Amino acid sequence: MKLARTLYYQYGGVMLAAGATLDAHFISRLRQFGYTSIYIYDEDTEDLVIYDYIDERARQSITTRVQALFSSIREEVARSFSSDELKIKSAQEMRGKVEEGKFRDILDRINIKATFAAAVENIIENLLSDREICMCVGSIKTSANYIYDHSLEVAIHSALIAKRLAFPRDEIRDIILGCLLHDIGYIFIPEDIRTQSRLTQRDVNILQQHAIYGYYLLRDRDDISLLSAHMAYQHHERQDGEGYPRGLTGTNKVVRRHEAIYERSNTIHRYSSIVAVPNYYDGLVSNLPYKKAIPPDEAIKKIRDAKGTMLNEEVVDVFLDYIPVYPLGTSIVVTSGKYHGWRGVVIAVMSDKVDKPVIRLLHDRRKKIKKPIDIDLKEEKEINIKAVWK
Repeated sequence: MKLARTLYYQYGGVMLAAGATLDAHFISRLRQFGYTSIYIYDEDTEDLVIYDYIDERARQSITTRVQALFSSIREEVARSFSSDELKIKSAQEMRGKVEEGKFRDILDRINIKATFAAAVENIIENLLSDREICMCVGSIKTSANYIYDHSLEVAIHSALIAKRLAFPRDEIRDIILGCLLHDIGYIFIPEDIRTQSRLTQRDVNILQQHAIYGYYLLRDRDDISLLSAHMAYQHHERQDGEGYPRGLTGTNKVVRRHEAIYERSNTIHRYSSIVAVPNYYDGLVSNLPYKKAIPPDEAIKKIRDAKGTMLNEEVVDVFLDYIPVYPLGTSIVVTSGKYHGWRGVVIAVMSDKVDKPVIRLLHDRRKKIKKPIDIDLKEEKEINIKAVWK
């Protein structure tokens, strides 16, 4: 078994190069580093070329910056509060602590905008170009770095949505920065709660405070737009008013900048309506301590079901217009037609029909077939598939 995509250390150096043979020792080491999945070489799909939104080295650089910022503030939290104190603090009490001088001192030493300037521009240059990019089955995430990888995934997709909504570059820049920091409030959540496999209602209530804590950390800074700070505050609000922390409602439309003067103070801001969709999607397709990941096609169904109630209708429509139901590299099984029960992999996704990929069948119902069969589902309309997820 050979590694198909190079893995990098947090500082950017090569951990393991593509082509390396993966023996039991290497696999054990990767698990120790927190890797839950990797890309491996497969002769049946060696012609498959994946152009990711952001290359792996750039991903590592960006997530390392996010982690460094979170860690520096988390260290201050650890010095200031015991785990029990964090569990019993109300949002109002925590607000007072966040606004104390010692927190302001550490935050004032960090120019967040300058820290992330290169990362934000990297994302913009990659996403705003006209080159065709096809989403693969998923970026390489580690369990230890989930929150940082998640922040980048959400930033990428929020920027893509904003681009398709014709937002100007300066607003896309604010959206990306807000996404990279939208979960910064988790630094106040005790680790024993963040890593639990089963959550009590009290645990859930504590977890939900992260939206408030993040906003208090970011709202008074000169180097961050107040609207970016509101993304931390509002990314769990729902269009129907059933979200948290304030129960705001939405209009199911995306207000453009020239219309922003008409936004009401008790409605979800347009930036937050955007971030909510990829935030929900990435959470669905990711393994978390308290839930298992679900396949992309099932996640898309949940997104559709949440349209108009939980999620903004206009944003969902834009998201579903480009997000593949079966990303490149997804393992699939045929559920109807003459190849019913056969298994294979997605080898191409067309931008004009993201729910009808090109598949390569590799196994019949009993065994691997000698010659793979490529099928374009746009042409073979009687064939349906579903993702196979381990």
